[in-house]
Amino acid sequence: MGKLTAQRIIICLGLLICGTCLLWITLNENADRSEAVTAKQVLTTIITVTVKNNKININRANKDELMSLPEIGEAKAEEIIRYRNEHGDFSDIEQITDVYGIGEQIFEIIKNQICV
Repeated sequence: MGKLTAQRIIICLGLLICGTCLLWITLNENADRSEAVTAKQVLTTIITVTVKNNKININRANKDELMSLPEIGEAKAEEIIRYRNEHGDFSDIEQITDVYGIGEQIFEIIKNQICV
């Protein structure tokens, strides 16, 4: 299990709030059925896009999320985002070694904490 960081606490609180909203929409007598389905799809997408199996999605993570990874400070996080903006989404996690400043050594440290 990963360390409990402020970022993960905020993500959990956000998911709790989204789940509560989804439950309210589902239980609301006046809610349109298609509205509840849409809310559920949105919630599922939010959960999957940024954090997948407690891993950071390097295609969707913001600077703070990337900085929660070991060995990734502000400069490397900005490089990852710059690379992603210039080249598009990473096709696999190994491609992160193409980012300036991230070599095999850093990849070995973070590979079990990232996903695409």
